[in-house]
Amino acid sequence: MRRLAPLLALLVVLAAIGVFRHAIASAIVAYGASVATGTSVSFATLRVAGDGITLTGVRVRSRAGEQIANVSQLDVQYDLRGLLPGSARKFGLQRIALDAPALTIVRHPDGTLNVPLPKSSGGVSGGPPFVLVATVRDGKVEFVDERRGTAPQRIVVANANARLDLNTSARTAYALSASYLDRGAAYPMNAAGVVDVAHPFTLQRFTARRVPIAAIANVALAGMRIHVTRGELDDLDVRVFAFTPRSTSLHPHVTGRVTLRDGAVKVSALAKPVTDLH
Repeated sequence: MRRLAPLLALLVVLAAIGVFRHAIASAIVAYGASVATGTSVSFATLRVAGDGITLTGVRVRSRAGEQIANVSQLDVQYDLRGLLPGSARKFGLQRIALDAPALTIVRHPDGTLNVPLPKSSGGVSGGPPFVLVATVRDGKVEFVDERRGTAPQRIVVANANARLDLNTSARTAYALSASYLDRGAAYPMNAAGVVDVAHPFTLQRFTARRVPIAAIANVALAGMRIHVTRGELDDLDVRVFAFTPRSTSLHPHVTGRVTLRDGAVKVSALAKPVTDLH
């Protein structure tokens, strides 16, 4: 979020002064977005109003030309009074909505990523907190791991719908539903949680009725001489919680239940596969 701050400020200023012609404004926004994210950003249309901005056909590429993200539509709603001293919201931001975003993350054989990693800011930024609602409709994330052999390992999560009620100085809550895609089938999963930095405490829950684990495990085990050929997790229900009333430092604890079914792995040091793991 901090890396997007210069871009968000630029968008709000453009709406406030309203003196740029459309073509010039579009070029400035695209350039600002590219500089702020360390990528190459383009879009099909830009609409600027007094209280919001809408971008359609957003495309994000790495500086090397690799695909990072496509977004059908991005809506940003703000209050221009948020630019004045004493505002309760950073940059006056109120709502961010992404329609059909598709994110692609690639880990190359040398371990590098197609996505530029943010640099540490070295501390907490001052000023008012971020207080906004962010939503995602019909999102998709694809992770491609090129480190294992000639056939890349892919992990795809689609049909993602999420809502984030963000308040970086108090209580933040989120809810997510999505489907993990594997061999032509979709496996629903859900997540929800609350993080309260004012008290502080956190409570999060992740559930799924059935999740194939071969692709996920092989990405996690990349570089090791172990290959998971099959296996499923049934009735996954994991909870993460922490409550520390005398400190601002949270120490999460994890509890839950899950059943491993029909697992099988190949280990280079063994003559035969290990099967029937439960």
